[in-house]
Amino acid sequence: MRTLRLARPAERRVRRSLLAGLALLGSVAIAEGAGAADSLQPVAARHTVLLGVGGLRWSDLSPEQTPTLWGLLDRSSVGSISVRTVKAVTCPLDAWLTISTGQRSLGSPSDSSAPCAPLPRIADGRVLGWRSYVDLQRGEVSSYGEPGRLGDLLGRSRRCALAVGPGAAVALATSDGRVERYTPMPSSGRLGECPLTVVDAGSLPARAPARGKALAALDSLVARLAAQSPPATLFVTGVADTPGGEPGLGAALRYEAGRAPGWLTSNSTRRTGLIQLTDLAATALAAAGSTYAGIDGAPVVSEGSRGLDTAATVRDRLDFASLTESLSSMAVRLGVTYLLLTLLPLALVAAVWRRRRQHGVTPALPAAWRTAALAVSVAAAATPVSAYLPTLVSWWTTSRPTLSLLAAAGVVIAVVTLLALAPVPRLRGEVWGPALVVSAVTFAVLTIDALAGTPLHVASPLVSGPVTGGRFYGFSNVTFAVYATSALLLAGALIELVRPPIGVGGRRAAGAVVASVAVVAVLVDGLPTLGADFGGILAMLPGFGYLALVVLGRRVTLRGAAALAGVAVAVTVAVSVLDWLRPDAQRSHFGSFVQKVLDGEASDIVVGKAAAALHTVVNPAGLLALIVLVAAVAFVIRPYGMAPATVAALWTAWPALLPTLRAVAIVAVLGTLLNDSGVLVAGAMLATAIPLVLAAVLRLPVPRPEPEPAASPQPTRP
Repeated sequence: MRTLRLARPAERRVRRSLLAGLALLGSVAIAEGAGAADSLQPVAARHTVLLGVGGLRWSDLSPEQTPTLWGLLDRSSVGSISVRTVKAVTCPLDAWLTISTGQRSLGSPSDSSAPCAPLPRIADGRVLGWRSYVDLQRGEVSSYGEPGRLGDLLGRSRRCALAVGPGAAVALATSDGRVERYTPMPSSGRLGECPLTVVDAGSLPARAPARGKALAALDSLVARLAAQSPPATLFVTGVADTPGGEPGLGAALRYEAGRAPGWLTSNSTRRTGLIQLTDLAATALAAAGSTYAGIDGAPVVSEGSRGLDTAATVRDRLDFASLTESLSSMAVRLGVTYLLLTLLPLALVAAVWRRRRQHGVTPALPAAWRTAALAVSVAAAATPVSAYLPTLVSWWTTSRPTLSLLAAAGVVIAVVTLLALAPVPRLRGEVWGPALVVSAVTFAVLTIDALAGTPLHVASPLVSGPVTGGRFYGFSNVTFAVYATSALLLAGALIELVRPPIGVGGRRAAGAVVASVAVVAVLVDGLPTLGADFGGILAMLPGFGYLALVVLGRRVTLRGAAALAGVAVAVTVAVSVLDWLRPDAQRSHFGSFVQKVLDGEASDIVVGKAAAALHTVVNPAGLLALIVLVAAVAFVIRPYGMAPATVAALWTAWPALLPTLRAVAIVAVLGTLLNDSGVLVAGAMLATAIPLVLAAVLRLPVPRPEPEPAASPQPTRP
């Protein structure tokens, strides 16, 4: 492919295109945000009681054991709450400090394996040992909250709040550890003195019968609160895991006078029936009529109508809990299966290649082996999309969820493999045919999923579930990796499908294909109302920009590379600022990051994410992924020195493949550096791309052996 230096007119055209794309990004973001504004507006209540209890799960509620709570369910909006903070198991002190900071916080060092630290004593209106909690957050890269933020914001707005119990005092203390209004036990004379009352109802023991007694005491406490001073809003929620127990989702129900029962949600999760722990800080501030700027969560609101009776509601929440537990238990096993599926075709080809060379045979696969290896390669490439589509059949509600998920994924893999290998006239014999079909299916499924609010992500084993509290909406880092790789390979295959073999018209058609796929991919992945992937814009734009320039016949210089990086940064900043200009209740983490920059807290977030990314390579799997990434980058930089005959044939059969793979490498490296998932991003991209490249190799025409020259006739003796 002939290359030329980027001329100034071409640079101007690129700038105009980028400005137009930026305007499109902004207009779509504002339009999407305006459409979602009305449904997520918090409503301040006249008197709110927020009662938190450690370890409360939906399996704890029953008409026999908790009759008051069971009766309250029929009149309340309900949901599940993710109580994850920094550690795998959230201790009560971690939870109350997280509510105090509005960000994930710690009550003991993150590397400590000791049991949960006890809650502090409250004396003379102060939380004893408060300074140690402040110093702990500042010394931990995984925790950047400032204890006392909730209390300070309430004080600045001149709103009072009553703390009942030590955990509530930790939540409502100001930055110097003072608690203006505190009582160790709820009393009828004090419950109505402030717009907000926070109650620490203790923690449920792990084992029966102690747990049953604690639940009965909790039910009696709720009955007393409702009888002594009926609040306009009574919010009962789990706030932590059971000390010494397993992590899981808590139960949450909120009774609001005059409001029909619905489902709890918040703008921080954007999932019907799901909220997170930091939402409680924003909810408390909204209930007191105070601002909640700088809080990671958003006020909890009621959405829609439940349409289920009490028993059906509890069953629904138990099914959702079963889903999250299934995802947590099967994540490692499915990850290993995914890796084996990716490596199996490579191992198959390598084994046959070596065996035939040892026997002095030309190293070409027999037809049967080639067909088998091709089918396995395509099946491995179809594995990512098969991790999303099974959500449609609610596999977690069956009696054997793991088997149901594997069966549904197997059906998806089989269908996609058959489509990719079908003898379509235009794709028959083309080495890029399987890559075109598999990438198109994956790209289309994830695009539609993003437009619908990512419902397929809720039960995908490739996405960290609500228990881990990774991402509640938008694209996760692994989804970004799969989506970006599929988008680039789709563009690389479409180039061969639409362009004439030679000439300027072919280059223009190729450029139009890349630009079209890039616009859709960046909008879907990057818009705060869709994929909401902050690092995705920064990583994808340079990759697509490189591919577009190369197929247009331009030479990418250092100056051009710097320009592509600058454009990516400018677009990301613009989208973030536009998101920040929206009301607090509608912002995504784009706008929240801008606010943290203004508050001087952004550096702590960057350091924390860098530490998390570095942590991904300090284990055998991460180190292996890093080695494979380095080898892959070296290969696409100098491919001809590693396998001359095969590579030359592949580049001839698929001319756009080499620049496409280089674009994938650019995105993989940038994605690894820019995301807290670190080398996991590169690993997911390589696992998506390698099977499709191998499928292209296996589709290369088999060279026919040259006929041996005929032996010259020997003279015969008379």
